[in-house]
Amino acid sequence: MSAPITDARLGPALEAIDGARVKWLSVDVFDTLLWRKVPEPKDVFLVLGRQLAEAGRLAAHMSPVHFAELRARAEKVARNNREAATASREITLKDIYDQLPDALFASGFRRPDRVAAELACETALMTPDDDLMALMEGAKAKGVKLMLISDTYFSSADITAFLAGSRWKGLGPVDRLVVSNEMGRPKWRDLFDHLLKDLKIAPGELFHIGDNRDADVAPCVRLSIPHLFYDKWAFSARTSTKELPEKLNKRAALIDGYGDGGLTGLRSRLWHRAPPELSATHASFWRIGASALSPPFALFGRWIVGQCRDLGATTIHGIMREGRFLNALVSQTAQAHGLKLKTAEIWLSRRAVVRAALYEDDLSLLPATLLLTPGANTPDVLKQIGLTQADLEGAMPDAARFDIRQSDALSTLCLAVAGSPAIRAKVCAWSAGLRRDLLKGLKQALPLEKPGNIVLMDLGYAATIQTALARILKREGLPANLVGLYFALNPKAVDNIIEGADARAFLSDGGVDTRTIGLLTRTPDVLEHACMCRDGSLSHYDDAGQAVFLPNQRDEKQLAEMEALQAGILFAARAADALLGPDSRTPLLGNAALQRQVAASIEAMLLYPTLDEARTIGGWRHEANFDLTDLGRLTDLAFEPAELEYRGFAALTGVGRHQVYWPAAAYVLANPYLRDAYAAGAGEGFTADHLTAGPLVGGLTFVADFGAGFDDKHKRVAALELNAFGRMQLIFTLKAMGPEAIKRLSLRWPVGRAVIALDRVELIITSDSGKQTVDLLSPPHGPAWSGAREIAPGVCLTEGAGAETVLDFSSAIPGGRHALDLMLRLKYLKIDRVFGSRQ
Repeated sequence: MSAPITDARLGPALEAIDGARVKWLSVDVFDTLLWRKVPEPKDVFLVLGRQLAEAGRLAAHMSPVHFAELRARAEKVARNNREAATASREITLKDIYDQLPDALFASGFRRPDRVAAELACETALMTPDDDLMALMEGAKAKGVKLMLISDTYFSSADITAFLAGSRWKGLGPVDRLVVSNEMGRPKWRDLFDHLLKDLKIAPGELFHIGDNRDADVAPCVRLSIPHLFYDKWAFSARTSTKELPEKLNKRAALIDGYGDGGLTGLRSRLWHRAPPELSATHASFWRIGASALSPPFALFGRWIVGQCRDLGATTIHGIMREGRFLNALVSQTAQAHGLKLKTAEIWLSRRAVVRAALYEDDLSLLPATLLLTPGANTPDVLKQIGLTQADLEGAMPDAARFDIRQSDALSTLCLAVAGSPAIRAKVCAWSAGLRRDLLKGLKQALPLEKPGNIVLMDLGYAATIQTALARILKREGLPANLVGLYFALNPKAVDNIIEGADARAFLSDGGVDTRTIGLLTRTPDVLEHACMCRDGSLSHYDDAGQAVFLPNQRDEKQLAEMEALQAGILFAARAADALLGPDSRTPLLGNAALQRQVAASIEAMLLYPTLDEARTIGGWRHEANFDLTDLGRLTDLAFEPAELEYRGFAALTGVGRHQVYWPAAAYVLANPYLRDAYAAGAGEGFTADHLTAGPLVGGLTFVADFGAGFDDKHKRVAALELNAFGRMQLIFTLKAMGPEAIKRLSLRWPVGRAVIALDRVELIITSDSGKQTVDLLSPPHGPAWSGAREIAPGVCLTEGAGAETVLDFSSAIPGGRHALDLMLRLKYLKIDRVFGSRQ
């Protein structure tokens, strides 16, 4: 063969050719040998419409999307007309344009010119499949004759021109070109029957390769012709169903004058081209990297190179732990574009920088410092910030009983530090020590004492490290200016940018408050773990300026899988960069459509992971960057099954990071339907209350008794948002922290007939001594019903005038400050009409 063949699908074709029985190799043209730089053929019309509009060749009232709709419709009309006249549906491109009225186009833009414009557009979007070219050239060298065959409205001359525009420079070694509209018969009907007779060969002497089941597979099965299905969507069905909207007006946001740059076709091919020396396990990770994750990283790398070019930067510093991989990505991209750009690693982390940024006159980062200083108990946390339990005496009430695990412990400790000069001085002295060591280490790697830009690179998402470090540099009189280049920035970054951080984001076309960025903020773990190195996170710098790392918690198996995935990304990024070409053809900066394609691919992966992705990446241990007690996997789910039963889909969409890191992957392992339901909600397809009875049922009224009887001044109403099972869960705050005490609570049900069952009623009491849960369904607390009658144990029927349930928990209320929350799980079946009597 003239070039190495890496596509695993072509093995049967190679064996058939080597077996010497095959006399002809037949290859489909479009989406097989030649693939377009658009996801689907119909997307060519969007590209063409945009080109015609920009050239002033469409009528003033005609938009590119409307043109694409009419162009697609014209083809259907032309086929229907031909079938009515001749019983054949074979047409030419001219036949299609005969159906498009002149009023759609600018004056002077003649019909032959319209046909030529589409042919030129198609030619520019065509690229050949290297492995198929190698297969055909190798087959030719073995004496096998080559045939190209296509069901198409293009002519042989058109296809020859397309090939001439590709690296084949014309028909080359092809012995025969067969076009359905010239033969008057399509592949799916009887074209293969005709060819077998015309070539005087047996079915076993022809081997066919194509991408369409109806046109390329079905007739070969019928005639017993050896064949190979070259499916472009085998790598991930979600690409055609989730990443790419069906309607043209929505696709137009993703398809501009560059199409998709050919990335969809490239991804589909790379899925089958994992290096043969990889084990089956590692090949699976390589494929995910090459096909699922390559577009975000390939285009991010191009954007970084463009930013550095425009900044005049000659060095970029990848923030570790992701920096080593990102540096490799950017280095190969810069080399492909002929830009001399040095990459360097710099060890930074939120823990190391934020905790070093406290000053006695600026404690704004104290809450973040405490969050980044976890510990098993109060003495452990206090020790890490330079304090002891004794230091709290006099700074807070009841200091001896202070427990860092209490819900309000963070704010209590922050107030104590801010309000006590002695404690504040100790904490700031501890931070100053960290700051001294941090700067000592950074000065060995960064020119902090020289004016000018230092360019940093990271995934994002709030630019916290950059902002905190810039604050330190300013306070310490160091003149260097930090420029941060990020994959994405979220709304939290806005304040940091306003503060002065020069933070720039690749995914910035839609601002920082898009659905994609929200998903990345909620589930950053997939991209982050794809980028990591083998080292643990940075804890701090020691007094010699050397980086001190937290332990790496991933085993060798996961690290090897990570490196296989990264190898796939880097391989695909090189291929993507070659396909997209130089900056003059596909700009490194400002290509909003390609950014939106990246966003769509990220959303699809985070919301619709495949079972393979959930089992592979989802099975990775989460590598926390400061809490070493966190040893869970990305799909470990702390979820009470009853949550779904009572809360419905709200329980799926509202799951927090403390419950699961990658929700959709955890759900697909349990049930693909749960994944789809979660994805629809997270993708803003619905809100949780859309799927409940909500206002159709009415509200549940809560009236509190503070010791003087039930008073409507203390009335509050919550909607009975029942799910499809007629169940609901409600967590309701009765009172905030304070000394006042509620003795009883009245639950007043909507007027009407209904069957009600209280399955769980709990009072959560939060006081200075911690939390306590009281079961209100057990004596002596209630419940006491009125306006209803029990029809089964624990089940009541309301008779229409409204019903009331009284909960008495006076004996459980503690003295002193406390807060009360009510957790209620119930079943409610309304048995009268929602809209009244039928007239």
